Amino acid sequence: MRLWLAVLLSFLGFEVLPAVPFVVDSPAVTITLPDGFRHDEKDTFGYVIVPPGRDKRQKLRIHYTGSQGVSPGEASQQSIDRINQRRAKDGRPPEVVIFSKPVKTASGLPGQQVRVGASPEGYLDHYYFIAPSGRIICVCVYYYGDTAFAGGMHRAIIDSFAFVAK
Repeated sequence: MRLWLAVLLSFLGFEVLPAVPFVVDSPAVTITLPDGFRHDEKDTFGYVIVPPGRDKRQKLRIHYTGSQGVSPGEASQQSIDRINQRRAKDGRPPEVVIFSKPVKTASGLPGQQVRVGASPEGYLDHYYFIAPSGRIICVCVYYYGDTAFAGGMHRAIIDSFAFVAK
């Protein structure tokens, strides 16, 4: 299926980049991203993956949230509530949710996507999934208005994000 899609995209004039699987130990997940992405070991909040040749702020961050035993939709709301409590304490305006919707990966893993920022572009997409342990995992896509980057990362998450059996 992927080979057929790569041939079709190439025929239509799209650049098809080689894919590199990332296996993250904690949390135990895997995601396949275009060649050139790398782990940013200096950023220690979660597991951070950065693309080549882009704005340094653009990245993927994979981390556990403070939620457990709830649905991805409930976890997303709890997370936004916690973020807004911190923002209020710091005297900053609340995070603006542009949309929140259920998603499902190609492997059938249900989740929740939440886009935040100024409408319509936004700057950050959160993807929430339930780990086998019951803890909630968040994959954050920081894209700062670059909707092409956001769209590519959305496809990568939907097509390849999975938990690794330990």
